[in-house]
Amino acid sequence: MRALQRKNGYIALASALIIAFLLALYTLNAGTTALLARFDTSDYGAHLQARYQALSCLYATAYSLTIDPTTYHIPSTGIDVFTDPTHVCHIVSITIIALDATVITTASARTASVRIEGHINMPGVFGVPTITSWKEVNAI
Repeated sequence: MRALQRKNGYIALASALIIAFLLALYTLNAGTTALLARFDTSDYGAHLQARYQALSCLYATAYSLTIDPTTYHIPSTGIDVFTDPTHVCHIVSITIIALDATVITTASARTASVRIEGHINMPGVFGVPTITSWKEVNAI
């Protein structure tokens, strides 16, 4: 009878160890998932920040074309636009054909970099340029 009681004790100990091991695996998995989700959220936030900075360059270009649509030239190195003292976006090129301007801007925030191609409609000398469309394009 004593041998049977000792055997039951070993089974309970082995069961407790297996359950503890499974709980530890579950906890490790949940912690890793939460950590990786946090990094994904942070990367997405950096991407949005870079996108909005590049869009601000597009709006700055539309504003500049409102002031003088005939003499807005981009040097070969592009133009940097400071959206605030610590963030800068870059106007890469402006191509004006008839009354339509195509603008390419870039911006970076932390680990993300975004390139935006936008189209601005320029309705003549006294009209206000409007952004008709924009899309995010892959940087080359």
